[in-house]
Amino acid sequence: MQIKKIGVLQSAKVMSLIYFVVSALFFFPMAIYTIASGGKTKEGFPGWGLFFFPFVYLVLGFVILSLFFVLYNLLAKFIGGIEIEIE
Repeated sequence: MQIKKIGVLQSAKVMSLIYFVVSALFFFPMAIYTIASGGKTKEGFPGWGLFFFPFVYLVLGFVILSLFFVLYNLLAKFIGGIEIEIE
């Protein structure tokens, strides 16, 4: 069984939301710790700025994954899709 086509928008929405959740689990506690310990990272970056990274991952993830899924769909027509086995 092969994956012949991937729904671009739906797949990009789901995957970028996963990127957001995973990055938020990392960056939100880091931002809170940084703010609580003086407000800036050792490089001088403001701690509150770390709250924006999950949103950057969300937007850039959506754009990049959309392009990836479009490219996959184009290539799958010529070389075949990813093969999977389901029981």
